Amino acid sequence: MSRLTWFQGAEDWHSSRGIPWKLGIVLHGPPGTGKTSLIHALASDFGFDIKYIKSLHGLGAAFKSGTKNDLFVIEDIDTIAGGLSREGKKASAMEESALRASPLHEILNSMDGMQTPDGLKFIVTTNHLDRLDPAIVRPGRIDEVVEVGPLSLESARAMFRAFYGREGIVGYAPRTGAELQQMFSTMSGEEAEAALGRVERVREVA
Repeated sequence: MSRLTWFQGAEDWHSSRGIPWKLGIVLHGPPGTGKTSLIHALASDFGFDIKYIKSLHGLGAAFKSGTKNDLFVIEDIDTIAGGLSREGKKASAMEESALRASPLHEILNSMDGMQTPDGLKFIVTTNHLDRLDPAIVRPGRIDEVVEVGPLSLESARAMFRAFYGREGIVGYAPRTGAELQQMFSTMSGEEAEAALGRVERVREVA
């Protein structure tokens, strides 16, 4: 990801502008599209140590404990805790007080960069971007929102080469990485190509 490449060498750029040197990314898309696999690939390419966040309470302390080589990951953030969206709600004084002790409040404070260590990098994943409060994904907390969808033909062919050691796939209707992995793990190359081709022909007829 080009944003990560640039970020790694941008400490002076941030310092000269008085901007916290941190990077927050949201990956969103349907289940099985390869969000977790993408994170592991990025960590491998950049040599990062992945630190999984299991609870949103104590998020700020977790971030502060990190090093420049750590990549913090919050998977399926909308399922870790409820109440991550206030959209369309008018909070009472009591609700506002509760919000200040909620996971959402901790997330907002932890992601804003004002008290985060230099070089902080974190990736948040969700299957439902619309369930997150807009304040979570606004600029200043999140620097890039990336939709991860079905694999392109080029990516599917690269995956095919990795499994079968040869070029392949002529007819192709977009599939998720999880679907292709299951197919390639249980079929010969010829069977997989034929199955993908059948789906493509059915789509063309329809």
